[in-house]
Amino acid sequence: MIAEDVGQGRVERPREPVGAADGPDAEDRVPATRLVLRLDPNRLWRWHLWLVDEIAATGRYRIALDLSAAGAPMPRGLGLLLDLERLVFRLRGEQAAEPIPAETVRRAWPLARPTDPADLVLDLSGCGGVGDAPVLRPLFDGSPDEDVLLERVMEPASLTLTIDGAARPERARPEIAGRPVLTERLNNVFSALLGLCLRAIDGGATSGAQTGSPAPRRPGSTDLAAFASRAARAKVARSLTKLSREAPRWRVGARRTRDEDLVARTLRLPPAGFTILPDDGRRFYADPFLLRAEGTTYVFVEEFPFDTQKGIVSVGTLDESGRISAMRPVLEEAHHLSYPHILEHAGATYMVPESCNSGTICLYRAVRLPDIWEKVAVLVDGLDASDPTLHHRDGVWWMFAAVRERQGSRNDTLRLFTAPDLLGPWTPALAGPALIDATSARPAGNLFEMDGKLWRPAQDCSRSYGGALALCTVERLAHDGYAQTRVTTIEPGASLPGYGLHTLNFAYGYEVVDVVM
Repeated sequence: MIAEDVGQGRVERPREPVGAADGPDAEDRVPATRLVLRLDPNRLWRWHLWLVDEIAATGRYRIALDLSAAGAPMPRGLGLLLDLERLVFRLRGEQAAEPIPAETVRRAWPLARPTDPADLVLDLSGCGGVGDAPVLRPLFDGSPDEDVLLERVMEPASLTLTIDGAARPERARPEIAGRPVLTERLNNVFSALLGLCLRAIDGGATSGAQTGSPAPRRPGSTDLAAFASRAARAKVARSLTKLSREAPRWRVGARRTRDEDLVARTLRLPPAGFTILPDDGRRFYADPFLLRAEGTTYVFVEEFPFDTQKGIVSVGTLDESGRISAMRPVLEEAHHLSYPHILEHAGATYMVPESCNSGTICLYRAVRLPDIWEKVAVLVDGLDASDPTLHHRDGVWWMFAAVRERQGSRNDTLRLFTAPDLLGPWTPALAGPALIDATSARPAGNLFEMDGKLWRPAQDCSRSYGGALALCTVERLAHDGYAQTRVTTIEPGASLPGYGLHTLNFAYGYEVVDVVM
């Protein structure tokens, strides 16, 4: 069956047999590579079918499924908990983390025969295998045991996904902190794993790669009852917090600074100096960006009024001591706006705010600074993207954006786009994500050059959204690859107390950040 989006969910329609074709030249159109996916019939998930659909869509493989590797069943009560979450948390449509019966898989795809040779095996069973074909196998913190994944997700603890046998290194660190909903955590992990498998298949396996049979699964030790209890308590706590209107809120801080004591240079918060922008308790301010025009230094921020639950872009000015004036709105749309990324080019001032709710990344030009802006272009359309950040280097424009793919998280997946001109056309720089890493994927401010290196602030969302600030050096920025090194992670401290820090920008002798208190 092939899944199609219909409203909130997906429906299935009969598919044509993979590799089948009519006519005298049918044989020439059949893909040469035979790919076998080994699945455990006791542990089948909806994302397995999505993966096969996406592989088939490439038209490069003849696909067959192998359900002969039957291992231990899923932990007792897991299916019941996932069903309960669908009701309690109103999860609509199909979920990546949705157990499915083996019969559904058998109806959807042809099964491999033991005598049929394979060119490549993708082993998702965790049970090991036999045969001479190269094998690709997902590992969860180095183990093929899916129970390791379940344990990490319910902690929650960090989890590293790798593909054993891949010709090129494939690794992801998906976000699993988030809401205390097991389905959503598993959706995030499975979505990242799906993308990782596609990349590994596209890159091929190492010559003769075989990992052999892994150790048998350990008896299930996941405490589903404890997880369900924690989730229920957290849901009640969130409801009470919303009713009391005392939710934690983001605050913007600013200070005067010198080059030698910049956070970006010292790699730590200063002992003192930040002045917090006050608010009236009915809104929060976040995502500060700087601009200097006609002798005035402006701070553009996201303003989020609690009554409307929709962000707008507001602006204030900085005085000589680093204090920010009262804010006033300058840009509002029917959808949420945030992260007002400011840039100057060819004598004009532009803004690229986040507008993920609209499915677009738009470019605005200042008609009159700082308060009149006009939309001049849609740079990227049809994409759920957050915190788009542009950088011009060696005559090429680059855009960094956090994206939500499938049912994953936009806090752990970085996509790159490129263009010859600011107005476009903008196209994906790479075939897939540049990075899947909750510790350093989502943008957190302007890129900057320092000591001959290109640096990129990023959010560390491994424990919570915007929990800390990562400073990374960009080691490779090209159309055929991206690499970065996370140099340090900075958390709120004595000079800036709180439990979240997720934007850093500096220019004109000022430095601005935001912190959740």
